[in-house]
Amino acid sequence: MPSPPNWTAPNRPRPATKGGPAPAKTRNELLTYLRDSFAAIRKSLSAIDAKNMFDPIEGPYAGPNTRLGIATVIVWHNADHYGQMTLYLRESGIVPPASRPNPPVLKDRY
Repeated sequence: MPSPPNWTAPNRPRPATKGGPAPAKTRNELLTYLRDSFAAIRKSLSAIDAKNMFDPIEGPYAGPNTRLGIATVIVWHNADHYGQMTLYLRESGIVPPASRPNPPVLKDRY
């Protein structure tokens, strides 16, 4: 079983400094923050249509860009992190929850 990464190693990149809320500290805070962040992204993505998808947009990440370009970055970024988590779990001898016969049910509250 591989050892977990050393997040304090001197060669690790510094955390992002683009702003945002304070990081969650407990499991429930983390799950709530994650759920709410996906809800915010879902709301933003649903506002993109054929008339505004090429409108320029600014933001702290992946900008300047278009609305469609930011949507593409969001999908890629989430897929990248999901792949990293899945690989880490599998290398640690754990079957990821979504790959199990009965994956856990998503909840509105944690």
